[in-house]
Amino acid sequence: MGTWRRENLGEIKKPIKDYIRELIAKEKEKGNHIKVVLGTDSQKRRKGVNFSTVILLEIKTLFEDKYDIIEVGKGAMAMYKNTFMERNFSLNEKMIKEVQMTVELAYDLLPLIDELKCDLELHADINSDPKAKSHASLNTAMGWLSGPGCEWKVKPEAYAATHTADKYCR
Repeated sequence: MGTWRRENLGEIKKPIKDYIRELIAKEKEKGNHIKVVLGTDSQKRRKGVNFSTVILLEIKTLFEDKYDIIEVGKGAMAMYKNTFMERNFSLNEKMIKEVQMTVELAYDLLPLIDELKCDLELHADINSDPKAKSHASLNTAMGWLSGPGCEWKVKPEAYAATHTADKYCR
């Protein structure tokens, strides 16, 4: 069902949880805060659909002043996995399949994310604008996305799905 990869570094040769654990541990040693962001997008192909699921590790440094905690972004690391399904999907089926793939990954990673005390956020390539075709899937997607008990976002704020995963599924 696909191999996890990193752009410019190629195939990840170890289990993805071990790989993520090592990356997060290195960043935490530097005093950085990590937010794990998951998302999936898809692209119709002649004989089916190519799904791309991404794991973004957003790296931030937190500073406290007397009024607030300030986050300063220090970049992100992206891992992705492409999965091709040889069948036709309606738009609604495709949107829900994207959400399902993201949520299943979230449930798989939750114990690790809890252990490492990271934040988790899920992104769905579903539009919040009622005029958009994908909006019809929003209510169903909200139920799925709420399951893991973390923050979630849809278009236009869902950059992991709408930009990063989109890039890798084309």
